[in-house]
Amino acid sequence: MCKIRPQTILSIILYMVLFDGILINSLYFPGIIIYMVDVLLVFLVAYSIIKKKTLGTEERAIRNFVVIYMLVVTVSYMANYQNLFFFFGGFRNVFRSFVFFLLCTIYFTQKDLIIFLRNLNRVFYLNVVIMLIQYFVFGLNQDYLGGIFGTHQGCNGPLNIFFVVIVSHSVLAYMSKKKQLHSLVLECGLALGLAGLAELKYFFIEFMIIVIFAFLTTNFSLRKLGLVIFSVIGLIVGINIIDKLFGMGYVFNIDFIIKDSTSGGYTSSGDLSRGAFILAIEQMFLTTVGKKLFGLGLGNCETKTLFSNETPFFKRYGILHYDWFASMHTFLEQGWMGLIFYILFFLMIALFTFKIMKKNKIDMFYIRLTYLYNILFFLVFFYNQTLRQDIAYLVMLCLSIPFILKKCDESVSCGA
Repeated sequence: MCKIRPQTILSIILYMVLFDGILINSLYFPGIIIYMVDVLLVFLVAYSIIKKKTLGTEERAIRNFVVIYMLVVTVSYMANYQNLFFFFGGFRNVFRSFVFFLLCTIYFTQKDLIIFLRNLNRVFYLNVVIMLIQYFVFGLNQDYLGGIFGTHQGCNGPLNIFFVVIVSHSVLAYMSKKKQLHSLVLECGLALGLAGLAELKYFFIEFMIIVIFAFLTTNFSLRKLGLVIFSVIGLIVGINIIDKLFGMGYVFNIDFIIKDSTSGGYTSSGDLSRGAFILAIEQMFLTTVGKKLFGLGLGNCETKTLFSNETPFFKRYGILHYDWFASMHTFLEQGWMGLIFYILFFLMIALFTFKIMKKNKIDMFYIRLTYLYNILFFLVFFYNQTLRQDIAYLVMLCLSIPFILKKCDESVSCGA
């Protein structure tokens, strides 16, 4: 039925996600190409059903969890019905990445995974060249400097995810003796420098989390000492780039971080705060027990999608910029149930990774890497909106790593 391997289609989806920004912004491809990914995803789901593909124990548990999640938001939407197309748009934005996760666990093999990660490293260096051209030739910076992710406002959001994936892998590979010091310094140094040009302030916090995680989960060695020394130098240089170019070094002050997280808003113009959005949303919009539990209805707060124009809610309250943060958007539309389902998903990944580690001979490098990704992507859920964007496909591939590697022959060390 399908001459092209399903793994190939999954890889095509990932590469399209990586390059659709620059294809649309710089090479003027029609914006509709981003929905080709949806077509491929639906095709793979249909193919899997026809072929009666089976899932492992852990994967079945996650599938059942996702199905329950779908049913809850679907039933709750009946009490908040506005427009079926609003619902379709919200359903797509929330569940496409979960479906992709399950498809990765079915079709990707250890070989496919390692080849993609190796190619992703090559894409990183291509992205470096493109970003330097965008900065020095076209004068782009801050929110408009995205490399392969384009030049539209907010393109540095997916860029942040990309850097997190690359740098996490690089640091843990170095600590596991899979990468030399010069490669670590080059990759992390470039990521920190370019993050400074793109004003990715949060990436420097993520970098500290990566280093601390690597420090706490590996044995002491000269490599660990070298990592700490380089990390301190890299952070100083990167923060200075942001301070010198944009005069925003103050954002790394602890007092400012606490104040910024608990009061005011992202733009200080009346929008919602990352750290205090729950209370504000409950007081303003989720005023009944039912709305607190299930929100205003999946899709009823969406921005423009393929299925519909802007919702009435967004037209009126878009100035709050809730759509800039996955956590706020989720809480508005799905209430506490939506937040709980997201939190439970990350907990399930952590628990099943531990279970897989105990049952299978998987290289501990990949186990640590999955745990690190799980922590960082959970935090990203509260930091920006990228878990609702196309780049979420890459996130889900990273979280599926142990589920892919466990399919290896138990007599060998998977991922070695």
